Amino acid sequence: MNFLAKNSWLNFVIGLTGFYFIFSIVQIIMGRFGSRVVIAGMATVPLNKGFYWLISYGIALIVILVVLIIFCKPRAPFFVFLGILLGGFVCLYHPLINTIMSLDKDVRKDGLLALYELLPHLVVLVGALIGMYVAWLSNKLATTAE
Repeated sequence: MNFLAKNSWLNFVIGLTGFYFIFSIVQIIMGRFGSRVVIAGMATVPLNKGFYWLISYGIALIVILVVLIIFCKPRAPFFVFLGILLGGFVCLYHPLINTIMSLDKDVRKDGLLALYELLPHLVVLVGALIGMYVAWLSNKLATTAE
């Protein structure tokens, strides 16, 4: 793994800034037109307004992975992982920090149900792992196609 390679840093910068900007734009759209967007996309799934961040995260992850696959060849899976992980942390900074700060009192009050509040942490980690796997898999498929 060459840390000074230009392509590696390009993967990181696109992963971090691209993810942050796409997530922010989708959050703005979901804030204004959230119920109409969700109803149009998933008419049968009832969704609480508090989970619009999850839809925004999924959209941002899909879009940024498509951009990385199109514009970065070969991809650096570790830098994609790191970029998406830090981008997800920056995007969800407020809920992540609030959850950690209030976890002790929530666990005392609600018990194991308070662990449900750790969902944003799990989503950020799983999204970054998906990004790393997709980058690795797209590299592998590109080498076998040649």
